[in-house]
Amino acid sequence: MYVVVNVCVFSLYAADALAMTSRDSTTSVYGCDMSAVMTQTAGDIVSQSPFSRLIHVINKKSTDLQCPGDLPAKYVGIVSR
Repeated sequence: MYVVVNVCVFSLYAADALAMTSRDSTTSVYGCDMSAVMTQTAGDIVSQSPFSRLIHVINKKSTDLQCPGDLPAKYVGIVSR
């Protein structure tokens, strides 16, 4: 799974790459943004995408994410802009 800091665009790119390369159906992409408006907008866009089951959007500053808690105990990488 990947943690993505720019919610919408990077989450969609990461989910697309993940869908093409991962055989593990439990793998996920977590996107975060500290803006409630951006998080809501990203959630709306993601929910209409074919990757809606892979992407989880979190309304929180990236430096405030807790692992485990907001994120699973293990993750593959973090993508940031």
